[in-house]
Amino acid sequence: MPKQPASGPSGPVAPSEPPAAVPPHVAETVETIAKLHARSEREVPRQQRHVEAFTAHLGHPTAVWTIAAAVGFWLLANLALPSVGLRSPDPPPFQWLQTLCSVGALLMATMVLAAQNGQRRAAERHSQLDLHINLLSEQNQFAVAMDRYNESASIAQSNGETLECAKAMVTALKTVVSAEGTAPKAALEHYTVAGKTGTAQKV
Repeated sequence: MPKQPASGPSGPVAPSEPPAAVPPHVAETVETIAKLHARSEREVPRQQRHVEAFTAHLGHPTAVWTIAAAVGFWLLANLALPSVGLRSPDPPPFQWLQTLCSVGALLMATMVLAAQNGQRRAAERHSQLDLHINLLSEQNQFAVAMDRYNESASIAQSNGETLECAKAMVTALKTVVSAEGTAPKAALEHYTVAGKTGTAQKV
C-alpha cells in the first residue's frame, strides 16, 4: 500500500528534505580548526587559569563592596570593643589592617600582572591560530580550484575529441555521395549532401 503524505491543518505537508551533505574540504577545515582550538586551550597552564579566574572575580563590583564592607567592619569593631570593656585586637592606628592591606595589594598587583601576561600569550596563540586557519583555508580553496580546473580540462578534452569524431563522420558521409562513393546519384549540384546507404543495394 503506498504511503500517504502527512497532512496538517492547512493541507498536506511535504516531506522534509534531508540536509545537504557538507563538502569534504569544508568538513576537514572545521575539524582542523576545532583541533587547533583544543590544542591552544590545552597549552594554558592550570596555575594561569586559577590566576585569571581569581582576577576575574576580583574585578567584579561584588568584590569591591565585599572588601569595603570587611574593612569597615574591622574598623568599627576595633573602635567599639574598648567601649564595652573588651580588648581591641587591632587598636588605632590599625597596624594589622595596614599590613593586611599592603600584603593584599602586593598579591593583587602580582596576580594582575600575571593575568596580563597570560592574556598577551593567549593573544599570540590566537594570532598564530588565525594564521594557521587562513593558510588552511587558502590551501583548501586552492585544492578546490585545482579540482575544478582538472574537471573543466577533462570536459574540454572530451568535447574536443567528440568534435573531431563528428568532423570525421561528416567527411565520411559526404564521401558516400561522391563519384567514389556508393550513392553518386544522390549528389545535388550547388548543395552539400551527406548520406548513408545500405550494404546490400546501391542507389
